[in-house]
Amino acid sequence: MRNGVLIVGGGYAGVTAALRMARKLRGTVPITLVSADDHFVERVRLHEAITSDRSISHPLAEMLAVNGVTFVHGRVASIAPGAQTATLESGQNLSYERLVLAAGTRIDTSRIVGAEHAHALDPWVTSKLRAELQSLAIRNGSVVVVGGGLTGVEAAAEIAEVHPKLSVTLVTGRQVGERLSEAAYQYLRGTLVRLGVQVRENERVAAVHPTSVETSGDAIASDLTLVAMGFRTSSVGRDAGLMVNEVDKVLVDPMLRAIGEPHIYVAGDMAKWNEPIGSPIPEGCKTAMPMAAHVADNVVASLTGGTETPFDWRDSVLCISLGRRAGVIQPMNVDGTPKSWALTGRAAAMVKEFICKGTVWSMRIERSGFPYMWPTTGRSRALAAAKG
Repeated sequence: MRNGVLIVGGGYAGVTAALRMARKLRGTVPITLVSADDHFVERVRLHEAITSDRSISHPLAEMLAVNGVTFVHGRVASIAPGAQTATLESGQNLSYERLVLAAGTRIDTSRIVGAEHAHALDPWVTSKLRAELQSLAIRNGSVVVVGGGLTGVEAAAEIAEVHPKLSVTLVTGRQVGERLSEAAYQYLRGTLVRLGVQVRENERVAAVHPTSVETSGDAIASDLTLVAMGFRTSSVGRDAGLMVNEVDKVLVDPMLRAIGEPHIYVAGDMAKWNEPIGSPIPEGCKTAMPMAAHVADNVVASLTGGTETPFDWRDSVLCISLGRRAGVIQPMNVDGTPKSWALTGRAAAMVKEFICKGTVWSMRIERSGFPYMWPTTGRSRALAAAKG
C-alpha cells in the first residue's frame, strides 16, 4: 500500500484538509491524521465556553470517519524530511509521500513576568475558568484580560455580559479594533464601556502578581488574569530543519509548500508565506480553512499528475462578537483595509453566530461531497492566464 498523506494537527486546517482529500481521492491514497487531542475544538467559541456550559468540542474519530482516513491519537515528536517519516512520542513511525503540517498555534506566556499567576485562554482550561469566574462573580471579584486582539476583546465582552458584578479590565499594548473603520471602532469601544469593561489601551503588562497586574501605567487589581495574546506554533518544523521565522512558523512558497521541501505542505496558523499571497493573511479559522482546502487540492494534484496552483485569498470581512447581543461585522477592501461602513448591534451578533456555525457546517458539507469555497482576489487566476 502507498505511504499516502500524513496530516499533523486536528484543528480547522487539519480536519478540512483531511476531508477534502478524502472526497477527491476516494480511498485510492491512504490519509492519516495525527493529533495530540482526540477532539476538534471550535476555538472561535472559547470565550463562550468560559462563560457557559455550551459544548464546543467534537470527537475527531467521528468527524474523520470517512473512506480513506485514519485517525491516530498521538503527538509527533520528530520529523525526518529526508526519510519522509514522522515519529510519535509513543515511538511509532509513520511514513508519508506527502506531509501536511497544520498544528496551529497556542498562547505562549513565557515572556510574561509572573506568568504562573495567569491563565492562558486554551481549550483544556475552559471548565476551570468557568468555575473560577462563577465563584468570583459571587464575591464581586476582578478580572483582567491581557490582549486587545479579537480573542481578548471577545473574552472581555462575554465575561462582562454574563457576570455584570465582576470588575473586568482589558489591557492592550495597542488600540483595540485596529483594523476597524472609525465608526466600527467607536461602536466597539462604546459597547465594551456599556458592558462595564475598563479599556486600557497602549499599556503593556510589566508583570502579573497573585492579586494584581502591573502595567506601564499602574497596577490593576486582579483576582483572575486571563492571557489572550502571544501566540506561538509548535517547534516541530524548526526541529526538522525547515525554514521558520522567530515564532517557529514555517516559511511557505505560493503553493503553500515548505521552502525547499516539495513533499511538505503547511496550512493554517503554522504557515508563514515567504512572499505576499493575495490579501494580508491574519491568523484564525477564516484563513486556516481556505489554506487547508488549497493544500488539499495541491496535494491531490501532485499525487495524480495534476497542476498545482498558487494560493489566493481575500479578507472580505472582519467579525467580532461583543457578548450574545452585540457585534461588529466590518467589510474589508481587497488590500485588507476596512471599508468606511460596518454592520453593528444585534444584527451583527446574529451574522457572527451564523459564521461561527458555518465553520463546522463547511466541514460537514465537504464530507458530504460539496466543496468548501472561499473569497479570492483573482490574482492567481490572472497569473495562470498570463503564463498560459
